Amino acid sequence: MTKFERYLTAWPRYHRSKGFGIHSPFAFRFVLRVLRERCPYYAYASLVAKRGEVLAVPKRVRGKASHVVSRNEMRMLFRIANCFNPQRMLLLGEHCGLSAFALLSVSSKSEMRLWKSDYDGSLAAATLSGFGNRIEVDSSVEKAFDAYLGDCGGSMPFVVVSHVPSDEAAVSERLLALVSGERDAVVVVRNLSTDDAVRRIWKSMLGASQSGMSFSNGKTGVFVASSKLPLQHFSLWF
Repeated sequence: MTKFERYLTAWPRYHRSKGFGIHSPFAFRFVLRVLRERCPYYAYASLVAKRGEVLAVPKRVRGKASHVVSRNEMRMLFRIANCFNPQRMLLLGEHCGLSAFALLSVSSKSEMRLWKSDYDGSLAAATLSGFGNRIEVDSSVEKAFDAYLGDCGGSMPFVVVSHVPSDEAAVSERLLALVSGERDAVVVVRNLSTDDAVRRIWKSMLGASQSGMSFSNGKTGVFVASSKLPLQHFSLWF
């Protein structure tokens, strides 16, 4: 969804985000108590502080400020992870480490696999220095997914897609297989309005799904794949 399209759909998205027209108890609770939750969580202060540290790094190292995850998005990632409480997560694409920092801050027992990250010898390594023993970095999509699903065992997979600079077809194929399978899964997709590959993957994933619910504001999308949920797509303001 482009910026112009977001403006055109602002009112119906805002109206729906208040809960109007949402009949599913799960969707109603997820929208109002997770995506649009305004009460502070215990980790918010540390998230804001860590983002401030990253912004204080010279621009030539961290890149443009617009490439740094926003404060609101860090909080939202934290709330989503807190809602599902995954013990193991897979993050595809990472730059300065803030997305991973927000996700890993939910539980001291959670672990993460990273693919296509700038983790080694970079700003992300410094940002995530406190989580070093809880992070594994993989060099290929196939290895990342195979190792991650093996780590998950019988627990629900939780995947976050931030950037897909290469191997788009492989990422799309693995995500389609994940959400089309018998097990429940959660996929969070960021940068829908700025990353063409991410946007194509999101549309392909939703188009192939037979059940489950998606929630999107045009910039970030969350798909909860579950055979227990009817196929519904919610365009929201959050």
